[in-house]
Amino acid sequence: MNTKYKKLEDALLNATDLLIEKAKSQGEKALYNLFKSAILQKYKEQYDVEIQQGEVVKDTVDKSIDFLFENACVSFRTLPNIKDLDKEDVIKQAQAALPSWKAMVIQNLTNKGIRVV
Repeated sequence: MNTKYKKLEDALLNATDLLIEKAKSQGEKALYNLFKSAILQKYKEQYDVEIQQGEVVKDTVDKSIDFLFENACVSFRTLPNIKDLDKEDVIKQAQAALPSWKAMVIQNLTNKGIRVV
């Protein structure tokens, strides 16, 4: 990927994280999660292609999981009858677990004979 484009993408993802953090309502946060998900969607599509070829790039795996997490956040934030503080707690706990989930996925891929580079 073009270095300039990668830096721009990273800056956009970081800015979106700040917007999510500062947003007041769950609806606003869900909108930013949706935006972040749209940025990351290409990695999920790339993952689907790479997995069929038997070799995936670690960054593709990581960002695919980030894509799925952002989509889950959108759905979770819009659930009725759950307090906003409870939603934030669950999302923060899941976010803290992302590195271990990513490691588990990579280990599972390796165990299934998929090369992770």
